[in-house]
Amino acid sequence: MIRLAAALAVSALLAPAPMLAGGWFSHDATPIAEARTLVSEPGDLYRASLVVPSPDGRSRLSVAMRESGSEATHDYGQVTRFHLSGPAGKAAFEYPMDVVGDILWSPDSLHVALSIYGGGTVGGHRLFIVDAAGKRDISEPILARFNAPKNCDLRESASIGAVKWLSSTRLLVAARQSHLEVCAERDRTALYEFDLVGAKIVRSFTLNEARREFPGAMGDVVR
Repeated sequence: MIRLAAALAVSALLAPAPMLAGGWFSHDATPIAEARTLVSEPGDLYRASLVVPSPDGRSRLSVAMRESGSEATHDYGQVTRFHLSGPAGKAAFEYPMDVVGDILWSPDSLHVALSIYGGGTVGGHRLFIVDAAGKRDISEPILARFNAPKNCDLRESASIGAVKWLSSTRLLVAARQSHLEVCAERDRTALYEFDLVGAKIVRSFTLNEARREFPGAMGDVVR
């Protein structure tokens, strides 16, 4: 019964609700938490789905989450599946867990910035680009530039997430150390303009600089 109650609580969290500031990192993003919970079938604790169309309406990214298992055996499994379709390309991949995060389409409808973390709500977000080339993780150059504090016992890596598309190939990205770390720099945040073509950072911003240059762009985790 405890597991069932937990599943119902997750379903409530996944149900659509007004979002005060868009996604986790971006005001304009669609949060995966807006997935709609469906009626469970036998053997399922919950199912949820979300479809996010591209700005031109011709492509879409679909997300499907499922938790299945047995109350009798306490054997459970989670999976989240992503599927890109349309002129933006075809790609499909999955994670063996629930995920949280943001979906942010590029203005030309050809790329999706996917900022996701599986297994919780703090720290460890990774940033992926999904398009005709498939799925690629662009977090590492950001993490390398961010330089996580060295005098802290860090339990989680910094979170990386997309804030705003500055053009069809350039993305404003945020890096933030978890606020739960026992460290003087645990809330440190920096932002970067990342060029997808060159796969490199072209500009850096402090949080205050980014607030001035891109007012209203950031989601609750960054602000």
